[in-house]
Amino acid sequence: MPLLKAKIGQHVLSRVDIEAICKERLERWRKVLQAFESTPFALVSIGHNNRTGEIHVNVCEEISSCAVASILRAAADELDE
Repeated sequence: MPLLKAKIGQHVLSRVDIEAICKERLERWRKVLQAFESTPFALVSIGHNNRTGEIHVNVCEEISSCAVASILRAAADELDE
């Protein structure tokens, strides 16, 4: 995966820090998903430490890569508004 040029993912984090951050965010987002009666289809993350700046995209097998790309483009457009 290409590295981001921006200073994203520059923090050095321990495995314990990463696990705590993941648990807290996933729990918070789970509540939002339930409120919107929606399910996740992708998870985008940024690497730290030895993987600083790497972008990781995890997607459900049930959705095609083309559909995922379209949805992510639409989501990016929403963020720009």
